[in-house]
Amino acid sequence: MVTHCIQFFSKWWHRQQIAKQQFIDSDFVVVDLELTGLDAKQHEVVSAAWLPITKQCIQLNDAVHIVNKEVKSLAQSPVFHGLCHNDVEQGIDLKSFTAQLAQAIEGKLVVFHHSHLDMAFIRELFKASGIHARPALILDTLSIERRRLLSQGHEIALDDLTLEQCRGSLWFTPVLEPPCFNGCTSHG
Repeated sequence: MVTHCIQFFSKWWHRQQIAKQQFIDSDFVVVDLELTGLDAKQHEVVSAAWLPITKQCIQLNDAVHIVNKEVKSLAQSPVFHGLCHNDVEQGIDLKSFTAQLAQAIEGKLVVFHHSHLDMAFIRELFKASGIHARPALILDTLSIERRRLLSQGHEIALDDLTLEQCRGSLWFTPVLEPPCFNGCTSHG
């Protein structure tokens, strides 16, 4: 019985180590969307930025920021995101925008802050464009921070899970311009 338990634990430990190494060796992409609102059926994606991470190395030279020039209304985007009509005019068409975003996330471990919100908008973009792309895995910094706070017995206040708050506890920091990159950059 003891030998069986030791063999079982040894196999389990070995599988865990392989999974850990596969996770470490995986390609990540940190994605930040700037939106005109919070309803994916009514509002639009103004811009997207992503930052690839390969074998735990941030690939700053491969960072991308694209603006959707087909946005119908900026709403509060100039106030919240610093994006204005001039940025939109210099953007790219929605089909190219969506294709680039799809290529960026296909088969990758994708990191979002509030993945449910961002993926709702991405699904709408893909549906409208007839594009299909599937991330290998989605990680959500908002959910990670929420679980961390709850596991430590903290009551979660209204602003405890904002991107800015989570940056501090998860070692994220704004490094790059434009504002959309602020959700993508990290150092440690």
